[in-house]
Amino acid sequence: MLYQFKYTLSEKDYMEFNKYHLLNAPSNKRGIIVLRLLLPLIFLVYLLFSFFLFEEHSSLLIEFIIFAVISVIWFFIVKPLLIFNLKLRIKMIKKDGKLPYGKDVLVQFDEDSFIETIHEAESKANYKIIEKIAVGKNAAYIYINAMQAVIVPFSVFETNEQKNEFLAFINKKRETAREIK
Repeated sequence: MLYQFKYTLSEKDYMEFNKYHLLNAPSNKRGIIVLRLLLPLIFLVYLLFSFFLFEEHSSLLIEFIIFAVISVIWFFIVKPLLIFNLKLRIKMIKKDGKLPYGKDVLVQFDEDSFIETIHEAESKANYKIIEKIAVGKNAAYIYINAMQAVIVPFSVFETNEQKNEFLAFINKKRETAREIK
């Protein structure tokens, strides 16, 4: 066994992973851009139609200023609104009693594969199935697919050097396994 970590995931750890995924996944980034631009585009279309369809243009400047202010505010509150919605969904899931993550986790990394044990369930995987390794503020996320990752909190490392050695190890294993494919 090259690396073995036993830790307890908290709701905060799970929230941080989902927040990282929400703000950094390529499809989510595109979605955020679309959300940010959708309302201003609707306002712009409305103003253009108003300009060409109605003869009275005296209120258009006021409407433009109001829409511009609302659009700027909207641009900046989209991310906080999405994060608030994410927190709300996690609270609702927790209230139902079905936590979507295992609290007590044991992850073991050896030469050819890694094993994650949660609630007496064990899953073994080869390094070549790792899609990507992302580093957040407080954890490393070893993505198995687009929506699932092994969360390794940085609190399991005693020093920054240990953390960096592990990240180098897991990246090397992933790259080596992909070359063998």
